[in-house]
Amino acid sequence: MRFFVNTQYIMPVPPPTWTGSNVSIVDKKDGSIDVSWNSPTETPDSYSIVYNGSFVDNVSSPATVIGFTNGQSVTITVVAHYLTNYLGDATCDIRSTIVIQIAPPTWTGSNVSVVDKLDGSIDVSWDSPVAIPDSYSIIFTGGSVPNAVSPTTIIGFTNGDPVTFSVVAHYLTNYSGDATSDVNATVVIHIPEIGGRVGEGGVSRPAVVPCFLASAPVLTPNGYTKISKLVAGDEVMTADGRAVRIQQVLKKKVATGPSTNPYIIPAGKYGATRNLAISPNHRVVMHDGSMVEARHLGLKQQERDEGDTIEYYNLELPCWNTDNMVIAGVAVESLAPVRRMTMTLEEFKNALVAQYGDITPAILEKIQKTGRFTPEMLAKIRKSERSA
Repeated sequence: MRFFVNTQYIMPVPPPTWTGSNVSIVDKKDGSIDVSWNSPTETPDSYSIVYNGSFVDNVSSPATVIGFTNGQSVTITVVAHYLTNYLGDATCDIRSTIVIQIAPPTWTGSNVSVVDKLDGSIDVSWDSPVAIPDSYSIIFTGGSVPNAVSPTTIIGFTNGDPVTFSVVAHYLTNYSGDATSDVNATVVIHIPEIGGRVGEGGVSRPAVVPCFLASAPVLTPNGYTKISKLVAGDEVMTADGRAVRIQQVLKKKVATGPSTNPYIIPAGKYGATRNLAISPNHRVVMHDGSMVEARHLGLKQQERDEGDTIEYYNLELPCWNTDNMVIAGVAVESLAPVRRMTMTLEEFKNALVAQYGDITPAILEKIQKTGRFTPEMLAKIRKSERSA
């Protein structure tokens, strides 16, 4: 007798292709991400999220995935698993990639403080955040100072100016982005007069006015660049042909008037390649090395409507004594990192004698021409006199 067995095989049916998955990622800026997607036409039994060699099972949209580091590139794939009507997996038709950015923690306890040095400069200091940043910037009314350290001295303010300071911590490694100090500091600049007289025989600290309009072309190693486009760290060429880095860019708005309206150096004069507007007190280098303020050069002063403002720029270079700029072909002084003072020649001579001893006529003549004086200059002049 023969027996026959009727065996029936059920072939597994793979799930249909998953289209329209629209996988998307939201970076929560704290080392975690939210992943969301659209379900396939045939609902699966479960989902998994696969990323960078790791996975999370039994998730639903949206799902939060944690444990990432700043700057990490993450590619997300969502897999639909079928066990009943179909057998197998369907992978999303769209993968999504993101570079993780973790926001720095809020900066509390910054204790930003300012000290008015009564000479047109301010000392700014602060306490570091818990998470040490890669760099700091000081933001203040009318300007900023990048790559600052605490304390930092900022110069060039005008008497009576109200100035507000804040500090920004910049992160590039463990975190991405900036954290701003939780405290701002405001001060009204006070520059007192020294002595009972101002002008003849007396001493004063005149307001510092930055000296060129935004369009003024500054000579750089790559040609001329508008002064308003330059930032600290950029290189400019000095009048004697050296490339030096900008220490600070000063920008300031001042009210129009006879003491602030610019004078015009016409093209062809003092080497100017074009008409150049320059503030009244800014000094131009003469052929003999002496320096003369623009208002004493017999130039024509611009007329400006009363009540308007002028936005001036100036550049601080590494050494004010040697680093003169070239603007539109004209050699001019850079921003002085010290206060200017006016006094009679006799008072100036007496002050030099009191500090350095005997001052010869040759030394005085040199100082009068350049308006600059350093102990190094004094030693050099004395050496040349001895060898003569």
